[in-house]
Amino acid sequence: MGLDPASGLYRAKLPSELNPSGPILQLDAASRLWQPRERFMGATFQGAQRANVFRYLEVEAELDRLLDKIETAGLESQRLRTKWLGVKDTEGERFVLVEREVQHRRELQAFEEATDFCNANKSAIVDLKTTEGYRQRIIALLKGKILAYEQLIESGLSRQALEGSLFDLPDHNRPRAVAFLSKMLGYMKKRQQIDDQLVKKWHVPRPDSNEGILSPIETHRIAAMWVFAKSVLLDHPQPASQAPKASYLATQFAQATTVYGVLEHIPDVARTPVLNELTKQCAAIRDWYERLELPPGPEHVISRDEISTEIREFEHTLGRRLTRYYHEQAVGLTRPGHEQPIDFDFIPEQRRSGPAPKPWRLFRAKKHGIYKIRIGESRRTAQGEEVLDVHNPLHPEQVLQTYEHRDGEWRPWLPPREKGLSALLAEADQHLNKTDSHVDAALRQERKNNNPDNIVEMLQSKAKTLDDIAVALQRHEPAAAETGELLRQLRLDSKRLRDEGEQIRIRIYKDKDFLSADRLIYLIDKGHIRVLKSGDRLKRGKGKDREYLDIYSINDAQTGSPLWHAHFHYAAPDTPSLNFNVRGAHLKTLEQSAKGIVSQRKEEMAHRKHVAIWREYIDGRTAQRIFDLAATSTDRVG
Repeated sequence: MGLDPASGLYRAKLPSELNPSGPILQLDAASRLWQPRERFMGATFQGAQRANVFRYLEVEAELDRLLDKIETAGLESQRLRTKWLGVKDTEGERFVLVEREVQHRRELQAFEEATDFCNANKSAIVDLKTTEGYRQRIIALLKGKILAYEQLIESGLSRQALEGSLFDLPDHNRPRAVAFLSKMLGYMKKRQQIDDQLVKKWHVPRPDSNEGILSPIETHRIAAMWVFAKSVLLDHPQPASQAPKASYLATQFAQATTVYGVLEHIPDVARTPVLNELTKQCAAIRDWYERLELPPGPEHVISRDEISTEIREFEHTLGRRLTRYYHEQAVGLTRPGHEQPIDFDFIPEQRRSGPAPKPWRLFRAKKHGIYKIRIGESRRTAQGEEVLDVHNPLHPEQVLQTYEHRDGEWRPWLPPREKGLSALLAEADQHLNKTDSHVDAALRQERKNNNPDNIVEMLQSKAKTLDDIAVALQRHEPAAAETGELLRQLRLDSKRLRDEGEQIRIRIYKDKDFLSADRLIYLIDKGHIRVLKSGDRLKRGKGKDREYLDIYSINDAQTGSPLWHAHFHYAAPDTPSLNFNVRGAHLKTLEQSAKGIVSQRKEEMAHRKHVAIWREYIDGRTAQRIFDLAATSTDRVG
């Protein structure tokens, strides 16, 4: 006999066997002889054991059948992909792509059947294959499903591309394009759910971006294409408001998703400020969508809400990534986003075929008083000056905007356009007559709590129009009596619009219920903040959970009223201010701050873990600004 390595029990064995294969043996206490274990079992148990063996055999046979089905489907999928690569750009391409889509759906069905079977028969498969064997089987099935989804999406998008660009589709084909992209987006979300399951449940490292068929850029491009296709149907034929068109907003969203898709290709130090800027850009885009003037019909409201939901989901993705980077950074090395230079070249991801990609420039550009992150291609003008062309990510042949480096920043480049004097005078009067209405519209938007960046951008764009007219008038050099007063009024109204926008921005930034470290830094830079330290450092918690807390009151410098509280957690009562705990610095509303202290005491008394409330993380450089302001004040709170 010998020890069976699989069961750990003794079995009878032949002299020629390495591992025993005979019946399981058990020592008989009376005779001191090894006997087959069945002799010690009752008839009922023996019957149950035989039934269990039959069940194992059935499970193993069915699993083998399902895996064979997957293998057969995979070979057919590979054959069709090879066939497609051979007929690309020919008349037969469309037919093969349809074949591929049908086959990949069959392949996914085979994976679903096998996965469901493994989940339903987990205990039997663990007995047959061990726990690790079951785990590896599930992981292989999930990875196979990811690949099948990617190939289904690839074939679908390739077929859609044969229809032409979304920009070139006739109006009657756009609803069909929306339905198609909705299906692709659904596939993409299912694929992402499986990927998240592999990482979170099965602890499989996330693969490199080059391992899959779809690159990160293509992944987010699908969502942007879907948003654009739906947005074109929302464009009002005769809008009465100054809000941008939905299709324009969709293009802005596509630019944001493109930047996020190349995040891994830019320096680590730039990723946090880039994510910060993208978060603000997407919030402004979503705010415009939620206030769009829509064509009549409830279906357009539903469509707009679906777009807003998709943008909000992308904002959550940005937020999760941003929080992760904050946690990974050393406290003393971080700096506020607006102080971090963003202007560098990088090489985009190499596609599987085609020429090597040209370098791209990631840069922060200022337009109408608002900074935004853009990706452009550098070129030289006839005068030898460098400019950056920003292309439409959904229609690469289209240049959305060209930027030039002026006054130390990248700003929109506008080639000079000559107009006649009479036309300029009429244009000046026309725009000056609209100044009051622009200000009134901005104040209405403020009362509706619109996004402040959108309000500032609108007013600054109107001011820029007045500035351009003034510059054009000066080129004509007419008699001072004819244009002198007009130039003065153009400059006054331009300044009024800019000042009004800045005042609105400051008022909205002081919203006590909105937490933002970026807004706080802006208010500090503009001299609108005073900081007071709230007494001595407080002791919190017991034993290994003990820590010490400093609270600073962030006050309005003009009124003296508190706006928010800044909390800093320390390991000891004498720890230097900047050495706060990891994840131990955040901004809170006044209500959250009070609730945090009271509720934490109650939770501690009840021996329950304190549940953290939402707050805005503070980086090291922002913390230093808070400490510096507090040091200039001799007053204390509380």
